Parts: sequence; structure tokens; C-alpha cells
Amino acid sequence: MDIALCIAAWNERKHLTDLLPSIKAQTHQPLTVRFLDNGSTDGTGEELRDKVPPWLVARNVRNLGFATGYNQLMKLTLERWQ
Repeated sequence: MDIALCIAAWNERKHLTDLLPSIKAQTHQPLTVRFLDNGSTDGTGEELRDKVPPWLVARNVRNLGFATGYNQLMKLTLERWQ
């Protein structure tokens, strides 16, 4: 079974130190990981881009809200699903 992990983040850079190793430690394969930086101003987008190159990282220039952000992320994920 394929699993897609979709995470929308807004100003969550401080939590990436714990989150990213936890995701990388998952053993289920195939695991598709998708992030959306929803207009962060604390460097979340840059941190994701630098630390998770094999995963899709999309970015909004400004925060479009929780539902809109996740809808965008799910649409991207479904369009790119293998």
C-alpha cells in the first residue's frame, strides 16, 4: 500500500528538528512525503528546501489559510501520484 504524508506548515521551523528525523525513520515503503510552506516568515520554507531534497516542497508566498493550503497540497499530491 502506498502512503502519502502531506504536511502544511506555517512558521514551524522550530519543530522541524524533531519532525524531519521522525519522518525519515519511517520504514513503510513506498512513502511519499509532500510539504507545503504556507507563507512562513521564519525560514520554514528554506529549511525544508535545504533538508528534504527528495520530497516535494511547495510554497505559498502568503498564508492562504489551513483549508486552502491543504487543498492545494492534496491537489498537487494527487496530480503527481505514481
